[in-house]
Amino acid sequence: MVLYRVFQEAATKKYFSTVFSKATIFQVVVYCLMIILPFFIAYATNDFWHYTSSYQEQPRVQYLSQLVIRVGSAQNTTVWSSFSPDVTLAGRELEPNITFNETDRDGDDLTDFFRMTVSFNNLGHDVQTIQMLLFFQVDLNRFGFLEQFSRVTLQSVTYTSESWAVPASGVWLGGELELTQNAPLPASGTVNQYNESPVNSSGTESVDIADILSRYNERNVRVTWNNQYPIWSDEASNNFSIQVELRYPPFTVIYQPNFWQYLKFAWVQYLAVFVVFWWVLSYTQSFVFENQVIMTIRKQTEKWHSD
Repeated sequence: MVLYRVFQEAATKKYFSTVFSKATIFQVVVYCLMIILPFFIAYATNDFWHYTSSYQEQPRVQYLSQLVIRVGSAQNTTVWSSFSPDVTLAGRELEPNITFNETDRDGDDLTDFFRMTVSFNNLGHDVQTIQMLLFFQVDLNRFGFLEQFSRVTLQSVTYTSESWAVPASGVWLGGELELTQNAPLPASGTVNQYNESPVNSSGTESVDIADILSRYNERNVRVTWNNQYPIWSDEASNNFSIQVELRYPPFTVIYQPNFWQYLKFAWVQYLAVFVVFWWVLSYTQSFVFENQVIMTIRKQTEKWHSD
């Protein structure tokens, strides 16, 4: 009768020794190395603990119809502020004609583009420099799977200052809003301590542009006007217009991960190193005991399975 193999099982070798012996000490050292060394190597190669992480979110931005502006030259200046008399500006005050609109270009029910036109008529002087502050309400509220990230609500101010060598009749200003942080946000909760105007609201004293920006820059979370592209019209005129076009791209939010996020990234790195040490030290154990480098009592058990 012809026999064929239907199953096989390796022979089991068992090694015995007393509790206080070289073999026991060797095993304890091997297991300690197998567990501890991967941790130190993974930690020493940096980024074992992810102290910060980030995500992108499309902000909800709304222009607050608040504006501070100064236009002029070295000899004459015209100013206007929607905060008067809380904001002090040096120069002749003249209210401009202002039109603006916010649009949603990608159809996600969040505005992502802002256009404004500011026109001064009958200025009576040349314009070579401008300073402008625009005020926005910004909200961030992202939900993740089974978790919610920090909800951020703040009133922000964007600033631009541009100058030109010759008198001009207007300037076009492009750019985009960007989130700036001095420190990471918490993993969850509400950040609303900046949901107030950087302009002094007490009414007891007035402030100027420098005061507003100084107070605003002390905030951990703020929105700034970046990637500015000024284009001046080289033609002197008694009128002056400013056209502003701002994009609202997704913000990159930096936050401090919670415990489970720490553990998730650390565990992957530890396991990757642990597998290597487990293979090397397991081979070392097999070599030491099979060749009786350390004396033990060996017993072998064989199991045979047939049809």
